[in-house]
Amino acid sequence: MHELKLLTKAWLGDEETSFPLPAGWEATIYDAPGAPMLPAAAIGEALARPLGCRRLAETAAGKRSAAIVVDDLTRPTPAGEVIPFILAELHAAGMPDEGIAFVVGVGTHRSVTAEEAARKVGADIAARYPVICHEAFSGDLIGLGNLDDGTPLYLSEVVVRADVRIFITSVIPHSGAGFGGGAKLVLPGVAGYVSTHYNHRQLPKRPRGLLAHASPDDLRDGAVKAARRLGVDMSVNVVCDTRRRIVGVFAGDIEEAHDAACRYGYGVYETPIPKAVAQATDILIIDSYPQDNDTQCFYKSLWPRDYFPNAYHVMINPCTDRIWYHGLTLGMDYARFLRLEAQRPPAPPRPRPPIGQRGQLLTLSEGYPPEEYYKRYPDAVLYTAWQELMDDLARVCPQAKVAVIPCAPLQMIRLE
Repeated sequence: MHELKLLTKAWLGDEETSFPLPAGWEATIYDAPGAPMLPAAAIGEALARPLGCRRLAETAAGKRSAAIVVDDLTRPTPAGEVIPFILAELHAAGMPDEGIAFVVGVGTHRSVTAEEAARKVGADIAARYPVICHEAFSGDLIGLGNLDDGTPLYLSEVVVRADVRIFITSVIPHSGAGFGGGAKLVLPGVAGYVSTHYNHRQLPKRPRGLLAHASPDDLRDGAVKAARRLGVDMSVNVVCDTRRRIVGVFAGDIEEAHDAACRYGYGVYETPIPKAVAQATDILIIDSYPQDNDTQCFYKSLWPRDYFPNAYHVMINPCTDRIWYHGLTLGMDYARFLRLEAQRPPAPPRPRPPIGQRGQLLTLSEGYPPEEYYKRYPDAVLYTAWQELMDDLARVCPQAKVAVIPCAPLQMIRLE
């Protein structure tokens, strides 16, 4: 194989891009097994038979308002494909359109634009209903006391005051919560900065892909406690394949439905690779799709490096946001960050360092600001042109066995 075809730029075209390889390289793609794409009718069936809670049409009967919370573009969730079925349930219960609002649970990520929100919920939905971006630094959050792990809980006013609360997320491996989605869309999704800071900084983390407790009162447990304190009427957990297509939907209780989605996700994401192959690999190519837009999510695709200790590590991540912002890390809201960025003088050009020893990270990204990249990865090398990266790497490794991980944020390697 002398040319790779990989998906890049999630939410901005989801482009299939060609990546030519040097003639002396022998490449193998290790994709996740996936599952059949779910027909649209199956989404409605999942909502009609929720796990561990009443059907939404029953819960919403007689209620006047609903908040439907979706995740942001750092997650692959095609929420727009699920929302019509949720609206059908609410309308069957007699819920008026004017009582329904959507909230984008960005947590302490950057605010989304109206155009981005429309991509997530669907243009027709965005034109018909209010779509509100959560603000973790808002002064209008509502306090719900302290959880028993000590977390001071402040949540979105829109969500707290709604009669019915529905959360739509995708379930993907997460280094800190085991799996993302579910209760994480409450904390940090619609939580205040102080709540997220306590949850992420004071509670133990759960290793990536782990469903069981790593220790009592870990980060995932804290999120579940926050969701219980709030009261979540339905959690809709989507499992996507490596092309962002829905292959599973699990609706119901905040824990039961999420756990079922995670168990199913194992079969969709787990990728077997022979241990001898991993040891003998000269070059590992990692594609960060579908978490290749937000620059601060870059690290979430680095985990395959641990399985290929004797290889050069090549990362493909366009970082289409072109900025590095995370409110939790920086301790400031996005508007203030933009003001400060506008005042900062441009960084001087930096010469590209040479390729060194195996194990080094070599990144293709037109969007990662070089000064931010080298601040975090001083021993790595940043390229903006694929052919330049290939030419440099072919000089030190003219013959190579190459392993390709085409969807690193979703996949979980199992050495055998």
